[in-house]
Amino acid sequence: NIKVEFDIKVKKESPGWVLRAQNSGNFYLFKLGSERAKAIPKNSLVKYIRMDAQYLNSLKREDAPGAAGVTPLSIKVRNKDYYKVMITVRGSTITHYIDGIQVDAWNDDTFNQGRFGFNASAIEQATVRNVVVEPLR
Repeated sequence: NIKVEFDIKVKKESPGWVLRAQNSGNFYLFKLGSERAKAIPKNSLVKYIRMDAQYLNSLKREDAPGAAGVTPLSIKVRNKDYYKVMITVRGSTITHYIDGIQVDAWNDDTFNQGRFGFNASAIEQATVRNVVVEPLR
């Protein structure tokens, strides 16, 4: 059980972060879709489960290939602004907050432990600062 906090400014497309990473082929991936995103829905938090180097696609959405879930955000994710992201992982529940507002709570028990890190493909870019990872009590 952990709490993660960081500030992120999307510069290009939809950078993300991984939780409970076992290795390069097994992890949860979350992507923050900016208002200019082309590869995933704009202004959204997209969730992926990567298991045995394949994405488990439970949605079958053309606008978010491989996604296990898409949460539309009530804010516009502008490429010029920083957003304060806080994530709590408690048991099988992963909860995301952006600028102090809960935007998503997701239950999945595929992975029960692992590492945290950031993710960006060749077309994605972000600036991340003020990263804090600590155990939840």
